[in-house]
Amino acid sequence: AAGLAQGLKTNAKLASLGLWKNPIGDDGAVALAEALRVNTALKSVALHACGITANGTAHLLDALMSNTALENLDLSGNKIGDAGALEVARWLQNHPQTSLASLELRGADITAAGAQAIADVVWPRPPPQPRGHRARRKARTQASKRALATPRPQWSGCTWSE
Repeated sequence: AAGLAQGLKTNAKLASLGLWKNPIGDDGAVALAEALRVNTALKSVALHACGITANGTAHLLDALMSNTALENLDLSGNKIGDAGALEVARWLQNHPQTSLASLELRGADITAAGAQAIADVVWPRPPPQPRGHRARRKARTQASKRALATPRPQWSGCTWSE
């Protein structure tokens, strides 16, 4: 992965990279992260079942702070677990203007708690409802209007995309 990552640093044409089931692990993820910091051509990176854990996920996400080209990242089938899900949630919360439009996390050993952490960032919970019948009706009407006016990301399993 280190040689590939070195080539990606100067890549100006390749828009999609798929390394499905290549056991690059966290070391390979770190090398790819370094390349993603400077690569401006890649739009999609698929790292399905590559042996990446929460540590490799954190490095990849850190690289996206300076990468404004990547739109799709597939980390499905890796062992990122809830620790990696929390990294994803923190990163999404701190980088709401990311170029990333799709993040695939299926089969990544994320429990309901990890998925909830991500969902809470993607769809913040509404404030508590006011008391009283008329106040609740008014709040529901206002919330419905806001919901209809705001485009919402699509959530399917552990896939997030806008």
